[in-house]
Amino acid sequence: MDRKRIILYLVTIIIVVGVLGIGVCAKYNIAGRIKVMLLFPRSKELPIEDIVPRDITSEISAMKEWEQRIELPKDKEMTQRAQNALQTAREFWNECQELVNSGKIKISYWNGLYSANWKSDNKKETIFLVFISERGEIRQCQKQVFADETYKTEIKEKGCQLKFYDNNDYLEWYHRRNGNEGVRFYPNNKIESFFYKSADGTTHSCSWDQESKIIREQIWTHTKPNSQ
Repeated sequence: MDRKRIILYLVTIIIVVGVLGIGVCAKYNIAGRIKVMLLFPRSKELPIEDIVPRDITSEISAMKEWEQRIELPKDKEMTQRAQNALQTAREFWNECQELVNSGKIKISYWNGLYSANWKSDNKKETIFLVFISERGEIRQCQKQVFADETYKTEIKEKGCQLKFYDNNDYLEWYHRRNGNEGVRFYPNNKIESFFYKSADGTTHSCSWDQESKIIREQIWTHTKPNSQ
């Protein structure tokens, strides 16, 4: 076999191998998987022993006590909704902290994020938590409620979310997953404001100062707010 035939033979083999390689990569998305592995490395599960339990009994009690002292809005529906929302916020904060304290969750570290996922026994509720560090200081927690265990239909009005700021010294705000209610707090966990949206899309809001007195009570139409 002369030199030209040898070169032609090698070139043919290289082309065939290349085509087969492209086909295999396309079939199993190898290139995509390699890219994902390089850009998004696998999460690392952290030891449960690193989690430090936290007792928030005093914070919850202080929030409840302060809520009983605030000036009530003129709108009775506003008052009822605000009280329900504040109770839900307290209960969800306590639920998430107890979950962390129980040792039933495992914190994972991925791409600079400390997080954990929890599912209820009936597989209809999930809670996603984000932490400041591997010690388990909650930065954010979100509950989703579903119609069944397939997780296809979310019941957003039953879900909620909490966020914490300033090294977890205080809770800043809470809202239901459907965005129709929200509570904002001062750094000392005293309520700052509350809003809710009625069925016709009108937004009702109320704001308090740090002495529990109402600053402003409004009804937001589609154009501009009407103060009360």
